[in-house]
Amino acid sequence: MSNDCDECQLNDLVIKERVKQLEGKLFVSEACQIYRLHSADQEIKKLTTGRFVGSGIILTVHSLNGQELVRPVIINGLSDKTIEGLREDFARTFEDRTELRPGLVGKDKEITGE
Repeated sequence: MSNDCDECQLNDLVIKERVKQLEGKLFVSEACQIYRLHSADQEIKKLTTGRFVGSGIILTVHSLNGQELVRPVIINGLSDKTIEGLREDFARTFEDRTELRPGLVGKDKEITGE
């Protein structure tokens, strides 16, 4: 009987790990949706230090593989300079992701059609 319980516990751990992996893939997949850049650009403007006096936002940064690069920290909103920098990053990312780059052709090379 104990073997059955051990096997069930192992199956539960395998299932929980697989669910965690799939949730991570879903999180990244959703973050990759290009429309999210527009939403982020609109939403980020609301995170000013003036709106979070006596309150705060939790800042954390993760890499695409799920590694936590910056552990959660509470800050009193974002400065105007930070917001402008992030909005520029959103615009640059949009341009990079919507630019046609067949093969290894980059911005500084012409497409010759050969």
